[in-house]
Amino acid sequence: MLIKHGYRVYSSDLYDRGFGEDGIDFLQTTKVPDTCSTIITNPPYALADDFVKHAMKILPVGGKYFALMNISYLAGQKRFKEIYNNGYLRAIHVYPHRIHCYKNNENTGHSSPVNYAWFEYRKVFPCINYPPAIYWIQK
Repeated sequence: MLIKHGYRVYSSDLYDRGFGEDGIDFLQTTKVPDTCSTIITNPPYALADDFVKHAMKILPVGGKYFALMNISYLAGQKRFKEIYNNGYLRAIHVYPHRIHCYKNNENTGHSSPVNYAWFEYRKVFPCINYPPAIYWIQK
């Protein structure tokens, strides 16, 4: 969709999903492509904390990381201490409706039973811990 709207995109995944470069483990990458300042993922829930920390490590200063995750990702004392208390979370873009599920880049026609949001992080220094903004994504 980003390419369709004129953005230059480098796409990768651990598995072959019919687009992008497969066999790439995001958590093993050591840098982003030279012209890249934004990372967009839908991380496995069990690895979400690792994805956020890794994105903040490899992004250039000013870079952004967007992660599509279950809105329940907001909860957790350990996550607050290790992820949210550092000031990188800038906004949460909430879907007030259920989003459609995709499998192998095809819309299944079914809504997800999960409430999703885009979590927007920005790598800035010094890290000023402002409360993140909340936005709602309208259909």
